[in-house]
Amino acid sequence: MEKPSTTPLLALSDLETSQQQVPSLEDYVPTRFSSNLVREVWEESKKFWILAAPVAFNRICTYAFGVVTQSYAGQFGTLELAAVSLASSTVGGISFGLMVGMSSAQQTLSGQAFGAKKFNLLGVYLQQSFIVMNGTVLLFSLLYIFAAPLLKAVGQLEQVADLTGQFALCSLPQLFAYANYFPVQKFFQSQRIVMMQTVICGGSLACHVFLNWFLITKLGFGILVLAMALNASWWLVVVGQCIYVVTGPFPEKWTGFSTDIFYDVWSFLKLSTSSAVMA
Repeated sequence: MEKPSTTPLLALSDLETSQQQVPSLEDYVPTRFSSNLVREVWEESKKFWILAAPVAFNRICTYAFGVVTQSYAGQFGTLELAAVSLASSTVGGISFGLMVGMSSAQQTLSGQAFGAKKFNLLGVYLQQSFIVMNGTVLLFSLLYIFAAPLLKAVGQLEQVADLTGQFALCSLPQLFAYANYFPVQKFFQSQRIVMMQTVICGGSLACHVFLNWFLITKLGFGILVLAMALNASWWLVVVGQCIYVVTGPFPEKWTGFSTDIFYDVWSFLKLSTSSAVMA
């Protein structure tokens, strides 16, 4: 039987390298430009944009929710526009950004599980993310509840702060929609399933535009109804995604609710928190 080598791998590598002849510049043949290179670049670009374009479109649609809301808020006056902008960009923006970071943990784990063909773990990570994200928004909700006094504490005008606080409080259901939107989004993206998300987000944006027009322009409701319309549009996305998870082609990935989700959920929480800090 051959005796195994006890030489460290790095040392062995250095020894083998030193015994080899070092190539000179003349040994390198420059790569010639060919049609094969163009074809390969084109094929790789198509693969990239097949995934990237729908994801970018989905992000534009969800961002447009806030744009449409602020556009209608401007019809009421500068005070209302300032309040809605503060509620969307500051109060909602902080929560949105942190939850994007937290959901990166699920995306990492789900991508690894999908690559290793451990499809049953995708549903487990999805449910663990539901628990962690919905538990976290209970803390984030304090930012919505106390938005008015916090804004006054940093020197914001009283009228603007009060109206921002009212709008943020009415937008609280939207925060819980975030907690359920991101887990399902990462569940899809880790499997390269993006077209159905495009349909859901695009349809929800169209409904959001119609809802704002109908409630504000036709019925003449006040500014706080804008928050309710925004809540409804976000939850329309969430419900549509969840229906597709349950009824879609995921027999190996979604097997129903499982008690396995409570196993090592603490590690999942720590990873999610670290991802939120790094985001």
